[in-house]
Amino acid sequence: MRSPRLLLVGALAASVVAVPGVQAATTATTTTPAATTTPAATTTTAGSPVGRYVVKLADGQRPALLGSRLQGLGATSAVAFETIGAMAVTAPRAAVDALLRSGIAVSARPEREIELHLAESVTYIGADRATVGRPVTVATKRGRVTRPAVDGTGSSVAVLDTGINDAHPDLLGQVTTHRNFELSYLGEMLLSAEQLDAYALATGDTARTDDIGHGTHVAGIVSGTGAAARKRANGNRGVAPGAQLVDLRIAAGPVQGLVDDMGWERNAIAAFDWLIRHRKDAQFGRNGIRLSTNSWGLTGTDVVYGAPDFDPLREIITSMDRSGLITVFSAGNDGAKDNVTDRTVPNGLPQVISVAASCKPGATTQGCGHPARNDIGTFSSRGPSVDIAAPGVEIVSAVTPNVVGALGKGCAPSELGPVPCVLTPGQYGGKDANAADVAVNYALYGSLNGTSMAGPHIAGVVALLLEANPRLTPTQVQTVLAATATDRQRKGRDIEAGWGLADVPDALVAATRLKTEPLARVFPGFRWASSL
Repeated sequence: MRSPRLLLVGALAASVVAVPGVQAATTATTTTPAATTTPAATTTTAGSPVGRYVVKLADGQRPALLGSRLQGLGATSAVAFETIGAMAVTAPRAAVDALLRSGIAVSARPEREIELHLAESVTYIGADRATVGRPVTVATKRGRVTRPAVDGTGSSVAVLDTGINDAHPDLLGQVTTHRNFELSYLGEMLLSAEQLDAYALATGDTARTDDIGHGTHVAGIVSGTGAAARKRANGNRGVAPGAQLVDLRIAAGPVQGLVDDMGWERNAIAAFDWLIRHRKDAQFGRNGIRLSTNSWGLTGTDVVYGAPDFDPLREIITSMDRSGLITVFSAGNDGAKDNVTDRTVPNGLPQVISVAASCKPGATTQGCGHPARNDIGTFSSRGPSVDIAAPGVEIVSAVTPNVVGALGKGCAPSELGPVPCVLTPGQYGGKDANAADVAVNYALYGSLNGTSMAGPHIAGVVALLLEANPRLTPTQVQTVLAATATDRQRKGRDIEAGWGLADVPDALVAATRLKTEPLARVFPGFRWASSL
């Protein structure tokens, strides 16, 4: 069920780029489908419904040998996912049934849609104190510990989103790689990892435009340098300005306006598959890619044909965890509904860090600005699998030039969900700002609400922790964040903020201690769990 959201509907556009060695399934024509909220089956061929499905292949089946069979069954596109032995197909339902009957596939389910969780934060979680430029020695129960000064250097963060406009002054030199996994309207057969990689590389420059602006805003929160900010008290620097970004585009949209649903599940699975296979590539340095930030969720039919326990996104995220990759997800923007559980795919899975959106000092919209009330944005999803909170209301970060006009002026509060806005007059610059300073800030930054903004704060925190201790495991990172968090609602874990608000200085102390001490000694008596 969709929750009420701001939805500025525009046309989705996708282009098919010819890649050497890729088998064409149809004549290379490009259409511009309208952004809709229809189920996976959207078109018909000779009266037979054609839909989008993710199919689990039987052991031993090789996608590269199935091209002719798929075309004979009426499939118009397919993408193979080597890591989990599955493929996404656009085909008549009868074709899926035929694959199941023949034993080529053991399970299938309609593909779900991607929805973005769009709804002076760095200082609020103490990240500014982590990057003071010098080590800090603090007292602990077991003696004094020197916490390093960190800025995320050596950490590579994969951003699965709408692309990153790295021409923004805050992101110059911050993005090492652009890959395009927007496959929703692909008209080709990508039946091997090599073909998928070739497509993602050949179309990678499309990720640099970020025609929605969501991914650029997220990227600025993770590791923006704040280089363009004029006369703002705290600048607009991200949590980990030393971290490098890996741009994995999984959604696209119109040139003007924002759209809530902009891609299909296959895009995210393909990006995760690529991430698992390429995380240790030399271009990503000695530590490789260790984490991803994901400000999106899924919506659509929860139906399975064949083996009932098949969920492709659950499988690929489990593979991410087994590969040592840390996966951060925004909790969602469904408000007070108690619905983020360990069955919520992907945002509530035990292997992910699920992030709620907290208020920050000075925020007055989305239920903030009332000390006696909850410290969590009214839109932020609740549930027993929420792990931690980070600022997600009135978050100022980089925007792409084509998005500013669509955002409008002012940030109107709404109980229906997050509402985007540009900087209010007080946010344009500090007391010494002149008209030119205000104009620059207005053009290059925007204020947005949503758990989309909270998630990348935590991704930045994890980048800092990995610089302090590159050997941290996903479980250790989850435990450090939980055990050092500051309670915001009730003592201990709760459904609104999880374990509480992230505390960067304390988390860094714990991460440093874990270099020489076991987890049980650093946090005696603390037991982390993936859900209440």
